[in-house]
Amino acid sequence: MRADQDFAWYVRCYKRRLKASQEIASLCKKLRRCSWLQVGIDHKGSFLVHPFIVEEKRSSVNAETTRVVRGVKQFWMGRDQHDWITGGVVKCKLEDLPGDIVT
Repeated sequence: MRADQDFAWYVRCYKRRLKASQEIASLCKKLRRCSWLQVGIDHKGSFLVHPFIVEEKRSSVNAETTRVVRGVKQFWMGRDQHDWITGGVVKCKLEDLPGDIVT
């Protein structure tokens, strides 16, 4: 993280926490919610919370139940953001982020 608005860092952290949450949810059958506190490395001590919920979805075809981890929408999600470091664009639209996001 290089600044409070380092959106590329937000996305990278979100993807790592989503993957870890999916792995944990597959083993911990009673888990329904989890939040990760991502501590920044800038001089201000910035941090970011990544909340997730775990839902069970039942297939209408074979009646199997699967556990799905969904991210909870955060302030930086929903529209692409300018990357002040590279001058490019960081893809932050909900449809560009992995997982199913609860708004």
